[in-house]
Amino acid sequence: MAVPLIFVHRQNNYYLGYTLAQARFTNPDSPVVLIGDHTNRYQGVDHYLLAEYDQGATEFARVYQHLSCNSESYELFCFQRWFILRDFMASHQLGELVSLDSDVLLYAPVSLGRWQKYDFAFPETIPCLTWVRSYAALENFCQFLLSLYQDPERFAQMEEDFRAQVRDPRYYTLSSISDMYAFSTYGQVYPERVGDCSEIVEGCVLDANINDPHTDLHRRRFEEEGERRLVVWVEGQPYGRLADSGELVRFNSLHFQGFAKAFIREYFTAGEPLLLDMVAPYQPKTPQGTTGGESRGLDSPDSQAAQIDLGFRLVAQGALEQAIVQSHPHLPHWPELCQQEFYEGLTYRYIVRGNRSKAAEYAAAANSLRLLTVRPTWPEIHYQAALVFHRLGQLSQALEHYQRALELSPEPWPEVLCCLDQASIQHSQLQEYLACLGSVNWVVFPVWEASEGEVYACLRRLLGAVFHQKSLVTLWINAQIRGTAIDIWPLVEEVAWDLMSELPADSTLPEVYPFAPQSFPVWTALASHFQGRIILGPEDLTTLPPEIASLPGLHLQDLEVPRREAGALGLTLAWPAAREPLVQQESAPPGAG
Repeated sequence: MAVPLIFVHRQNNYYLGYTLAQARFTNPDSPVVLIGDHTNRYQGVDHYLLAEYDQGATEFARVYQHLSCNSESYELFCFQRWFILRDFMASHQLGELVSLDSDVLLYAPVSLGRWQKYDFAFPETIPCLTWVRSYAALENFCQFLLSLYQDPERFAQMEEDFRAQVRDPRYYTLSSISDMYAFSTYGQVYPERVGDCSEIVEGCVLDANINDPHTDLHRRRFEEEGERRLVVWVEGQPYGRLADSGELVRFNSLHFQGFAKAFIREYFTAGEPLLLDMVAPYQPKTPQGTTGGESRGLDSPDSQAAQIDLGFRLVAQGALEQAIVQSHPHLPHWPELCQQEFYEGLTYRYIVRGNRSKAAEYAAAANSLRLLTVRPTWPEIHYQAALVFHRLGQLSQALEHYQRALELSPEPWPEVLCCLDQASIQHSQLQEYLACLGSVNWVVFPVWEASEGEVYACLRRLLGAVFHQKSLVTLWINAQIRGTAIDIWPLVEEVAWDLMSELPADSTLPEVYPFAPQSFPVWTALASHFQGRIILGPEDLTTLPPEIASLPGLHLQDLEVPRREAGALGLTLAWPAAREPLVQQESAPPGAG
């Protein structure tokens, strides 16, 4: 009989049915085993309950100490599964097995061949597809895991390694002491026991991570498509193309690590097995146990619960920029778990969109919140968290953690002081802008490179159109060219005075604020206070964060229609009919010029 393929998994994630079906389809001679719970009994696989093999896992939980940006329950279970496998092997008298992560798709019968001389073999440093040679091998590894937490010297080294990850900006948001770390350490202590099976052999390879373009011991690079490896399908089989030679290499497995799980369905090739009818659709996590598409019957739209509900519903609907803008000023005051799950929801949705860089920003925020609870007295965690919140425009949170980092640091820290000064300046600028907000605020992005006559005519139309709507909104005019501030106040004043000379003596023009935020954080923080933008024609949005560029747009020509026609265009919804008159300022407001 071929080697058993064993999955250890809690609950019924939407992708589990796909990976089980794929293993069964490509390895018809191997028993496919799922050690799971009552939520994931699938047809066609041998199902066993975790609770029947959790004695060793329970013992390990008593000594485990959490050092990870992932949730404690997740990271602990990643360790515990090796104890569960050990006890399962003993109970069923198995001589060998292959352990599979539930986000691995197989495309060929598993054959470890040359790596069977090792106690363990897996691709690179990731035990996503792991050859286990014997019960004795797994027993030795489990005892090693216990020693990492029970031996003071080993734990001290492990904690120091974790601290080194936190200090390194490349790894901070991925900082974790995981079973991957444990296997790596085990391989350093016992190199003869652990093998790397990611080497290309006879034109085939086992994949360690579809998000990583490199593979095998020599770190050869595959071509990429978007933000994942390019997969070329040849006669129903997945291949990658080596960047240096153009050679096609067949993937015998693909590992959809992290949020790449969202794409498992696209790479599924197992036809229509019975397992598929049990695959559940993805439901984003939301607070209070809802699924994001439900309303919780909240009474006040201004309550925190209503704000949280709206933010999660917008994420579930895919309206990400709107969700960010709507939630931005309230997020720091949400319960910490709600903040984490909101950021995780954004991460997942941006991955689905193919925007991995944006997904990484929000994954970093979720992970930062967790790390702050793991070691709240480490200054480097506060510093790295501050950098994350600073980039997201959460300036008050950034300032809080920069200051906390300095308080906890045993010696002066120039880098943090510099960032604190920068965030303080940006926060002050933001407060000046917020003090000038009216009850209705629309932003405008003129193209200042046009001729002065064209710009004058455009501004005249704009101020005149807003005046004739009798709505007296506050107009915020972007006063910069490609990120460089310019002085537009003289031109704005000229247009205003020319218009005033033609209007009745008691007329009042809309308030106008030329402004020039010099950073994404300020732009992002302001976005939630703008009702939209007036589109004059061509716009320069290239230097703006997407939260601003995606604000609802109202074309100037629509604004210029007679008032009796405005209702048909829906303008009365955007322009309140009643508002206290605001006196036109003659001196430049904060931020002008």
